[in-house]
Amino acid sequence: MKKKALDRLLEYHWPGNIRELRNILKLTITESQSDYIKVEELPDFKSENLDYLKTRTDFEKSYLQEIFNKNDKNIDKMAVFLNMERKALLKKIEKLNLKLIEKNLSS
Repeated sequence: MKKKALDRLLEYHWPGNIRELRNILKLTITESQSDYIKVEELPDFKSENLDYLKTRTDFEKSYLQEIFNKNDKNIDKMAVFLNMERKALLKKIEKLNLKLIEKNLSS
């Protein structure tokens, strides 16, 4: 992580506690194109238009889609990878209105 990025994270109050920080870091790491998190890749925490719920939802969708693809587009494998019950994972996918199409296993 570059120093300016770390400074931005340290300056922010984090009203959503450590979960908010964790979600922002996961989102940034997932979408980063470099080996280091740069300040430009972090949200502008001073912006009144920053919608944390939307940011978190967008991250969750992106993350789950990536995990789905990396697990052969198979919900069961995805659940094992995430260490989640299949039923809980399906509920999360439905809540996010995420459209995942499983690979046809018979072909």
